[in-house]
Amino acid sequence: MAERCPKCGADLGRTAYQNPGPNNYGNQPYYPQKQKSNTWLYVIIAFLSSALIAGLVVLFINMDKNRQRDIDEMKQKTEALEKQNKQLKNEVDDAKQKASEAKQQKVIVKQGAVHTAEHRGVSAGTAGKTPKVVVNGTHVRLRFAPSLSAGYLTWANGTTRSVPKYTRLQYGGWEDGDWYQVIYQGIEFYISKEYSYLEY
Repeated sequence: MAERCPKCGADLGRTAYQNPGPNNYGNQPYYPQKQKSNTWLYVIIAFLSSALIAGLVVLFINMDKNRQRDIDEMKQKTEALEKQNKQLKNEVDDAKQKASEAKQQKVIVKQGAVHTAEHRGVSAGTAGKTPKVVVNGTHVRLRFAPSLSAGYLTWANGTTRSVPKYTRLQYGGWEDGDWYQVIYQGIEFYISKEYSYLEY
């Protein structure tokens, strides 16, 4: 039924509903309440959730890229070290091969030989004994092969491990251009003729 003003009885244009109850005692006018919409709340929550998920995805992608970059850099360094070690091994193998071939040849060292005149060979009264290579310089490097680009003997900290001046090294019995083959602590090395001379 239509709702009327309790004072003047005018029609208010709204319909009153009776609250259901036992025997309709104590009935009061009832007006339906509009439910508040939570749509915007849901939209905001969905937006924040999407932003959080997107941020986590970007973070994981960047972490994966950085990890892959570190792996690639380590791989490149490892390959470079392997290449350097291989080159050094080849130089040592070549030096050993030359030394082995030289050992098969008869070594003749005598006064007046061409190389003694060119490289200041001197007689130490050791005829019939193994000649010596005398170091005639300071900080002279003992190289693994007869080449300035070959590796050389160092201490653990990387500094050059040279022998003192005037040290008499065992002659290896073989020469390669401007290099003498010497034996130092049981290992074959090469020393430049510029900083040494042959003593026999």
